Amino acid sequence: MKILKIRDELLLNSDDKHKYKLLLTFWLPVFIIFFIGNTSIDRYTHLTKETLVNYNHVLPNHIQAKLNERGLDWFVERIENDLIVPTRASLYFFSLIILSLPILKTVKNFIVENLDRKILIQSFIIFALLFLLAASINLSSIAPLSLKPFSQPVGWYYRRIFVTSLSYFTHLNGYLLFPIFSSCVLFLLLSVILVWFKNNNIDLNTFHYISLFSSGLTIHIFHYLGGRTSHFILLMALISLLVPLSKYGRATLVVLMFSTHEAAALSISVPLILFLYPKNERKMHLPIIFLYFSLWLLNFGFDIGKAINAQTILGEKSSFELLAESPGRAAIGVFFAYKFLWLFLFFAGYYAIKKGDINYLLKCLFIIFLPFFQLPLAADTSRLIAFGYLGILALVVYCHKQMNRIIFNALLFLNLLLPSIDVGLWGFNWPGGLYKINKLLFESIVNQ
Repeated sequence: MKILKIRDELLLNSDDKHKYKLLLTFWLPVFIIFFIGNTSIDRYTHLTKETLVNYNHVLPNHIQAKLNERGLDWFVERIENDLIVPTRASLYFFSLIILSLPILKTVKNFIVENLDRKILIQSFIIFALLFLLAASINLSSIAPLSLKPFSQPVGWYYRRIFVTSLSYFTHLNGYLLFPIFSSCVLFLLLSVILVWFKNNNIDLNTFHYISLFSSGLTIHIFHYLGGRTSHFILLMALISLLVPLSKYGRATLVVLMFSTHEAAALSISVPLILFLYPKNERKMHLPIIFLYFSLWLLNFGFDIGKAINAQTILGEKSSFELLAESPGRAAIGVFFAYKFLWLFLFFAGYYAIKKGDINYLLKCLFIIFLPFFQLPLAADTSRLIAFGYLGILALVVYCHKQMNRIIFNALLFLNLLLPSIDVGLWGFNWPGGLYKINKLLFESIVNQ
């Protein structure tokens, strides 16, 4: 099955002769991007205060007078706003440019050449129908962070800086523009998935796509338009499979994935690195992942327990405790990640054993089940499991080539009919749009 393979003509040769140039044009920008993303403003605040307190006596007299007049906190705030934050933003911007420039033209050419009028119209229809089915616009989570991405304290999003910084640099940020920016990227993702299928000679109609996209990662982005960023990672993964890039181009996309959302990046990029990218590229990709998590732990003084607690504590309880208390709810969350698309696993298993495609089946299963290891680390179960979406899509396509059309269409009809509910350890979050009618009908029946 070519759908889980990079075609040979897309594998460009790379020049490894200039080691020092590679160090300056790749690894140094990677380090800067990861370092800025993984050191919150709290670290700089603490360091600045310690420096001013301990070395106050060496400061010029007029600065000491100003410090005594305005106070330490005011002085630290001025240093942060006038020096630290602009410096962080500038270093991040230029590092991003150095990394991205070599691949921007290639990606642009791919988009221009492949996103023809037919695909764009079909993608727009699919996007509009999915929006009507389940969309909710979120105005309160990531949008405000896009206004000041380089001055975030330790929290959920301080290290997931690429998307907010991109919106900041392009001025597509804030409560109104960031959801629009995020929606445009989601539309681009749907279009690229259509190109992915088309390039592999897979003929699906609009109904098939709407059903497929009503499950998995895509529908969870519609649930929180402007509130989630994992669709950026899936888009970068598909670009790495469709666009002729050198190993440095693919490595750059891996860097940007981890700068977007480390949990989704780990689930989506690792199967690509192990199964789809050339084996000789692992000596670049694996150090990238190691560097990212090393700098992440640096922000917590290499205290793994403290780093995990920062990720898993939800109010008064941790996600570990919530999972132990509600394993049934977690199981429901796993089901609603893909709804009836889970049934294609059984059909794919049957056909793979019958035709000897076990290797392809195992790769897909690895992609699908890799996100399960994150279940104890977060409470939004359906979203976490949906990080294995590429594997589900690949198995559905595999079944499409083997199954009776009536059975295939019936499964997709049932999948589309069932509402896409965002289920987490906290409970059930019904989507907006037409799918919410199911909740209203259910509540009216219960009340009667």
